[in-house]
Amino acid sequence: MADAPRHEITPGQLVGFLISSQLGLGILGLPRYAVEGLGHAGWWLVLGLGLVSLAGIALITSLGGRFRASIVGINFTILGKTGGFLANLLVFLLFLASSLTNLAVYLQTMRIFFFRETPTWVLTAFLVAPTFYQITKGLKVIARFDTFVYLALFFLLAMMATNVAKAEWSFLFPLTRFRPENLAGLARAAMGVAFGFLGHELLLVVYPWVEGEARGPAFLAGGVTALVLTSFTAFAVAFFGEPFLSKQVFPLLGIVRTWQAPVVDRLDIYFLMFWLPAMGAGFTAFLAAAQLIAAELFPRLSYRLLLLLISGLVSTGALFLRDFDTAESVVQMIAAVDFFGLGLALPALLLVLARLKGLGK
Repeated sequence: MADAPRHEITPGQLVGFLISSQLGLGILGLPRYAVEGLGHAGWWLVLGLGLVSLAGIALITSLGGRFRASIVGINFTILGKTGGFLANLLVFLLFLASSLTNLAVYLQTMRIFFFRETPTWVLTAFLVAPTFYQITKGLKVIARFDTFVYLALFFLLAMMATNVAKAEWSFLFPLTRFRPENLAGLARAAMGVAFGFLGHELLLVVYPWVEGEARGPAFLAGGVTALVLTSFTAFAVAFFGEPFLSKQVFPLLGIVRTWQAPVVDRLDIYFLMFWLPAMGAGFTAFLAAAQLIAAELFPRLSYRLLLLLISGLVSTGALFLRDFDTAESVVQMIAAVDFFGLGLALPALLLVLARLKGLGK
């Protein structure tokens, strides 16, 4: 594939890449999902899935360190030619589905909160074009754009710090009240919260492109993500209260619109100026991962032709998810499969098979 770009990234760039792929879109509705399932104690679920995400990172980095290859090469090595191809095809479809769901959430956010009168196909073209450009340049360029997430995080932490006095922290008590009806909604809440942590499974694809040690940076990214998502969920519960929070479509945007500070007006505009690139980073990351898998599976095809086909397929699929409730249900189902399947079960299974067969280092 002569037209393939450069994909090598540094460990520092890996941190920004992983954080932006998880936080940009995942944080928007996360507190609502947690509260709908477990009430005001839902932030414990966020913390729990954060620890599960770190366990997934441990499995993936162990697998990647054992073979120093992407999931495509690992599947072929462990499962053979036919089994490996089928497994890789399934992985490709799951990453493709995650790309579609990220784009669908991005479109819904832009349509509901910013561009209500703009046709959906125009928004889709507007959002996909810069992603297409970045992927044609490779992971190295994508990772450089992802440094925007640090500015977005700064504004997020500043917003939380300046609104501490407005929050009613007694809403978080008692800290461990889990009623039977809360437990009944645990699975439903976990599906929504899983979308917030969707992104660590990208290590399955990008691990061999990291120049240097990837394990430490991956854990750092996972730890930052878990800490930020847990802290923001607890803050949102204290800010809105359980009954009102469950009625917020995207609590983050609701809080931003109330943000005030001395001298500076319309802080929400400055916040969104840095958060919008972070929102697009999740879609870019998953589409890039799907493209890298396709490039390995079909090395004789043009890199740009594959990207054009994949982008067209994802864009068309996102256009059919115009209804918000339908889109949200699909997003949660695919996120749960990707988070627990790709991010946890698959690397665990491959590690067991590799050790039983004595493959890898």
